[in-house]
Amino acid sequence: MTANNSKKKKAKQNGLVIWLTGLPCAGKTTIGDKLFEVLKEKGFSVARLDGDVIRKYINKNLGFSKKDRDRNLQIVSDLAKNLNDKGNIVIASFVSPYKKKREN
Repeated sequence: MTANNSKKKKAKQNGLVIWLTGLPCAGKTTIGDKLFEVLKEKGFSVARLDGDVIRKYINKNLGFSKKDRDRNLQIVSDLAKNLNDKGNIVIASFVSPYKKKREN
């Protein structure tokens, strides 16, 4: 595949968000990282959002109260939507403890 064909493939790619949720240490990051590698190797435009990384670098000012958890998930949901709207496959792995947030 030439570079031009690769660019055309990426331009035609539809965005998609894959949201991995579960208990802490349940394997979300491991699964997300492996899926990211496989999709990248196949030439897809992929973005990776991980709860531990986001909290360490972007939302480090937020704690773990319900209000802070909701704010954290709102920020990453908006980020995932923005990346998705640009045609990226987004793999997000977060503890999402509240059913209402998971349904949005």
